[in-house]
Amino acid sequence: MPAGDLPSTSGRFLHAEPRFRRGGSEDVSPPPDFPAGFRREFSGLGAHVRRFVGFGVDEFDRSKMRKGSGTLIDISVSINMILAPMAISESKMPERGVRTPRTALPIPSPGEIFDPVARALEVIGDRWSLVLVRQLLLGPKGFQELRVRTGIAPRVLSGRLRQLSSAGFVESIKKEGRSQYAVSDRGRSLEPLIASIARWWVRDGIDDLAVDTGRFRATSAQSIVESLPFLLREDRLASARVVFEIRLTGEGGGVWTVEIQDGSCRVSNDFADHADVRYTAEARAWCAVALGMMDARDAIKRGLMTKDGAPEAMDHYFYQIARRDLDQSQAKPDARESAGAVRRKKDGRSSIGASRRNQE
Repeated sequence: MPAGDLPSTSGRFLHAEPRFRRGGSEDVSPPPDFPAGFRREFSGLGAHVRRFVGFGVDEFDRSKMRKGSGTLIDISVSINMILAPMAISESKMPERGVRTPRTALPIPSPGEIFDPVARALEVIGDRWSLVLVRQLLLGPKGFQELRVRTGIAPRVLSGRLRQLSSAGFVESIKKEGRSQYAVSDRGRSLEPLIASIARWWVRDGIDDLAVDTGRFRATSAQSIVESLPFLLREDRLASARVVFEIRLTGEGGGVWTVEIQDGSCRVSNDFADHADVRYTAEARAWCAVALGMMDARDAIKRGLMTKDGAPEAMDHYFYQIARRDLDQSQAKPDARESAGAVRRKKDGRSSIGASRRNQE
């Protein structure tokens, strides 16, 4: 920067032309557009130099003249050295009312952040992983059976099973000469998580997300029966101990045992040794009743379903997702259900079938 040039707030250079008079203070007027905060510092060159340099012009000039330099040092160099940083600093100050932008924080890589949820979902968070583990928790299954139960495309299913096997959640086994998939001990540790997700969807997700439950009319009876543990109503399980046997005919039919005991529900694909209540129905009719699309009493009156044994009813113990409005009306068991519970408590469990051999 040439001597005498000072930076201004507008980015231009100001030219200060100093005037000297040997032996006394010299007067230097600041440029017109020099920052106002420093204008008052320029009462005179001698005063300015004494303030910032620490000695007077007279002494400074005489020392240089005694060295025989023959010329005076351009005092404007000293002015530039002292005041230029101040002018630059003032030029960077924001205007009144203008917000200074915040310095952007560095964005880390997601994998560098300790977040248990995020890190777990990196392993099991894709669309089908937990669905497949849930199916295998019910028992070993082959590739085609998993396709029928989930509707997953072959290529996607193959890829997900391969990923789950690599992560140690699923393992391949041989059963009756056929290759099947089974859940490992590590995969079984996901059971509480799967149950929590399913219960959230039943109790809150359906209503909160405005799910159209009518779209499940084509579901299989097997899928509904195996989902009953997730539909269980814990508020109605006090001292409950009852065994239901479900016999369904037609497409998707079969026989299942549903046992409620100790606040939990267990489902098995077999006849009950000792059933308290037996339901017999066509598969699609029972699905409609179980999901709440059809009233059980109406189905019995129409001959679409029969119920034998104790007065307990499955719709008392399980949520019916299409009839959430019934929750309040069914908050208390009716007199017949209460009487049946008292009778069983005194006499023990009733039985309408001792074994599979005695079944019709």
